[in-house]
Amino acid sequence: FFFHNGKLNTKNLIELASDKLNQNLFRFSVPGVAFKNFDLRKDNTRGLENTKGDFEIKNGKFILKNEILNEQGSTKLDAKVGLDQSLSGTAVYTASSQVKEQLLASDKNFSYFLDDKKKFVLHLTLGGVVTNPQIEVDVNDLKSKMVKNSKQQLQKRIEEEIQKNPEIKKL
Repeated sequence: FFFHNGKLNTKNLIELASDKLNQNLFRFSVPGVAFKNFDLRKDNTRGLENTKGDFEIKNGKFILKNEILNEQGSTKLDAKVGLDQSLSGTAVYTASSQVKEQLLASDKNFSYFLDDKKKFVLHLTLGGVVTNPQIEVDVNDLKSKMVKNSKQQLQKRIEEEIQKNPEIKKL
């Protein structure tokens, strides 16, 4: 990230996560379901006039533990930046209701990735360096949600078919 004309210019964590998620969509397989790319992009320039957060410097690392709230949702950040600009840590992104609804409107299959509370949550691992951050999406968490939601959808469809066809009940 860098400062320019009173603005903080940085790679948007959620935008990077969106890119990584789209790279991994081919790994998800549900018969009869095709996933579209997710778009979580927003402007990555922020004014600094109303910015706050908690940080500390410990053992030569800048440590940032903060929750960032904006129109995209909330991001709970636990990150460390070394003097060599190395980046490490984790983040948990929870999409706002508006973002979730936009994603559902663009692709109804997006619902397979919602958690038990019907929220879209991404667990992220941070790495790389400040000028070239690397983001990894916890694909196993998404697969787990997809499997659970797929089972629920299948159970719902079976129950609907049983209600439509009383002859099936006799089997």
